[in-house]
Amino acid sequence: MNRREFLRLGGAGLAGAALLGSGTLAGCGGGGSSSGGGLTVASWDIASDALRNTIPLFKKKRPGTDVSMQSITIDYQQIVPRLQAGSGAPDVFSLAQQDFQNFLTRFPGEFVDVTDRMGGYTSQFAEAPLSHARKDGKLFAVPWDMGPVGLWYRKDLFEKAGIGPEDVATYDGFIQAGKELERKVGGGTKMTAFDASGGGTNPSHYHILLNQQDGSFYGPDGKIDFTNEKSYGAMDLLDRFVNEEIVIDTPTYDEISRAISNGDTATDMGAAWDVGLIKSAGGKAQKGKWDVMPLPAFMRGGPREATLSGSVLVISSQTQNEDAAWDFIEQALLTKEGQAESWAQGLFPSWEPYWETGAFNEADPYFGFAVAPKFAEIARNVPALDYGPHFLDFQKPLMDAYSAVLTGDTTPQDAMAQAEERAASASGLEVA
Repeated sequence: MNRREFLRLGGAGLAGAALLGSGTLAGCGGGGSSSGGGLTVASWDIASDALRNTIPLFKKKRPGTDVSMQSITIDYQQIVPRLQAGSGAPDVFSLAQQDFQNFLTRFPGEFVDVTDRMGGYTSQFAEAPLSHARKDGKLFAVPWDMGPVGLWYRKDLFEKAGIGPEDVATYDGFIQAGKELERKVGGGTKMTAFDASGGGTNPSHYHILLNQQDGSFYGPDGKIDFTNEKSYGAMDLLDRFVNEEIVIDTPTYDEISRAISNGDTATDMGAAWDVGLIKSAGGKAQKGKWDVMPLPAFMRGGPREATLSGSVLVISSQTQNEDAAWDFIEQALLTKEGQAESWAQGLFPSWEPYWETGAFNEADPYFGFAVAPKFAEIARNVPALDYGPHFLDFQKPLMDAYSAVLTGDTTPQDAMAQAEERAASASGLEVA
């Protein structure tokens, strides 16, 4: 499962199954925190590859410290039982940003406070990724990658339809341009693609549009608040896309990949890591035909930035090698050499000094321009979306509301009111 598939399925929802499961260690496999001077480091798929490639950098600083890599799944099945048991966790491991606040609440004391060690680095991060790593004013993780979102678009299809970037600077313009594009391009090509039927398990486009407005799932008193104008605005807009018939329904990764490959969609409201999706789905036939710009604004002159989660690295309190564990994270995430290994795997760095390097700013041969700087401009100004410690309990109620609005006659107001009650029942929180 790649990162886009994970976020479409909902990392929080997948983690929830593990977090709410039993405390048995059955099926964990492998060892946990090291003794005798070694480190265990755990992550998933391409993130694991990035960390493995930073081991030589770490060994230059600590030549006598061995590093053992562990492969974990992105639903945390190998991590949760060890945190519940209080033993066996890796020294260093990765967690999704949207899940970390839940982990801090469910497993208090299981993560090393890195506030002092991060003192000289905090100014080198945008607030959005830092907010996911912070609890009660203290940092318990180092932000790793983030998912700034832009509007990927087919230049050739826009040109054929007579559409320019200024025409889609607002969502009203985006909808009108979508109608014009379908008339002039033909062949069934729609303006955009996303889960328009609620067939997936994570309403990621609702999250994107809520985040773009600096919205939240909570009121200022910490109570559940889905019934507010920003929440309604996000759902209303998605419903307009469906009703105006400018969208092709793609609830799964395979379906959006096919839509891109077949030329069924002219745009993709996607994160920086969709570089890989577009290259693989577009193939040679679409080389040089894609560009990316900020999202349209809700109102002209309004904010056009949003992000779609990311990940953090943490140190387990079970470690016997805390200093070495910090040195590993520092070399991997807080040096340009270490971040080069993450960027080589397509992980967009939260650590801003890497944004000034040549590798980060060089042109991508497939697109014909430097992709990363465009997303860096978005990332600098993106607001934080507070997933909070109870987001796992919100996931299904929000998905049900999303589906009810897009596939039936339920209004966002009614759907979100129902979602609040269900989330309150699942979480024990009060409704604002």
